[in-house]
Amino acid sequence: MVLTRYLPSLISGWVKDAFHPLIRLGYGVEFESTSEIAAGLAYMTITGDDPALAAIANRRRSNLSGRAYIESIGSIRDPRYSRSPFNVRYQRIVNGANDLQPAGGNADRTFEEIGRACLEVFHATHDFFALHLVTSSHAFRICAPYAGSGLGALLSTGIAIAYLAIGAPPFEPVAPAVASLPTNHLSKAKDEHDVKIAYSCLAQSRAFDDTTYRWVAAEYLKPRLPEIR
Repeated sequence: MVLTRYLPSLISGWVKDAFHPLIRLGYGVEFESTSEIAAGLAYMTITGDDPALAAIANRRRSNLSGRAYIESIGSIRDPRYSRSPFNVRYQRIVNGANDLQPAGGNADRTFEEIGRACLEVFHATHDFFALHLVTSSHAFRICAPYAGSGLGALLSTGIAIAYLAIGAPPFEPVAPAVASLPTNHLSKAKDEHDVKIAYSCLAQSRAFDDTTYRWVAAEYLKPRLPEIR
């Protein structure tokens, strides 16, 4: 399969362009759209791999995991990391964050724990880049089976760098919550990112059996799509 042939050599570049190459590829894989898979893979080929990020992911693991791990990243916050276009921020952090380590804990739970932390950062901020933490962690999970093994360290490191790039904002745990997220209203969305966050939250909710994803998406979309109650 083309994905299993090429994606392992490209996955280290997954954060570039604010995750958009991998997000596009992830939706292509999810919906089995060969044209979108081709476009996403071509986009990743253009942006390229990132040996520097791979090297950070290969460092000794942190003693922390999940939310505690992402919160700990705030200790290396630097105002320079959250200025300029995203790719410039990203490169500054990759080059300058010498203390950055991948998350520790149970590797089998990394996707779920880091995904949940991404959701909580987004809920606390409703920041545009924080939205991409959610959609990208979803895309990474979808693409991971085609990208090799032992990818939890690359996921956590990439998310940590993006968290620094948005200023490492404070966030709190979100208690388990339930909400309906009717998709029939999404056709009225004026911003494609509303559709993306809704779908990614629905998909993560199913994958991790966590209805809080639906609640967070609904809370974000209510003022944007009044039909959602």
